[in-house]
Amino acid sequence: MDNPGDRPIRDGLAGRLSRRRALEAIAGGSVAAGLAAAMARNGLAWDDATPAASGSPAPGSPDGATPFNYRLGASAPQVFTGGTLRTATVANIASLAGLSINLLDIDPGVLRELHWHPNAGEINYVLEGEGSIGILSATQETATFTIRPGSITYVPIGDAHYIRNTGPETLRLLVGFSNEAAQHQDFSSVLPWVPSDLLNQTLGVTPGTLPIFPPRGDLAVVPVSGEAEPASDAATPFSTHVDDLLVQEFAGGTVQPVRVDVLPKLVGMTLLKLDIDGGALREPHWHGNA
Repeated sequence: MDNPGDRPIRDGLAGRLSRRRALEAIAGGSVAAGLAAAMARNGLAWDDATPAASGSPAPGSPDGATPFNYRLGASAPQVFTGGTLRTATVANIASLAGLSINLLDIDPGVLRELHWHPNAGEINYVLEGEGSIGILSATQETATFTIRPGSITYVPIGDAHYIRNTGPETLRLLVGFSNEAAQHQDFSSVLPWVPSDLLNQTLGVTPGTLPIFPPRGDLAVVPVSGEAEPASDAATPFSTHVDDLLVQEFAGGTVQPVRVDVLPKLVGMTLLKLDIDGGALREPHWHGNA
């Protein structure tokens, strides 16, 4: 005989099983099992996947750090003359592989000197401030352009570039690299390595014209003076702005994708600007190839 007191237990179990079977039907048992294991590691059960009541936190949501998140802005920075750098790699986010993320602050009147990354492409997004970026590509293409909040720049692997703060406030950029151990080579670290007489001869100047250059150390972020170099406000193959991106509207939010059609130099990376309205949810999903 049906016992009414057993119905909530039975109905709850049926709901959990139906959700799991639906996942298995859509994605296969291995994906569903993997998701179940991931949920279990984070203290979640199948019945925790139901939407929370309006105004209530999602049940089972961990309050602290997990292998999937890291408070980059609250981390201790590396401090340099003229700026700071905060970094997230696999050392901070255990699940991060093939990528690294930096938060770079450049003081007014300061330059992140000419440098390049031998093993990583760089994509950066301006959060605050104004400045300019200059790029000399491996194919001898050059571009110098202004940046402001919402500016997006991609620098291909090995291309020389600099970033200059031309405004009155701190220039803050979120910088992503296509390598979890991105390398950087600074121009000021290369010059001292080359004998000055060879530099003079290479550049075709009178011997002794160029001095012996002292090493400056790692990550040269240095104060500079004088007028900023001419820079274009127009989009380039290396840069775009969120105002110029297609807006895809959904119930509860918008998505603006950055792909090679709007950023021609982009290789091996994509970027999305995702706005989620209050009370809305980006539903559980996965990326099969990224």
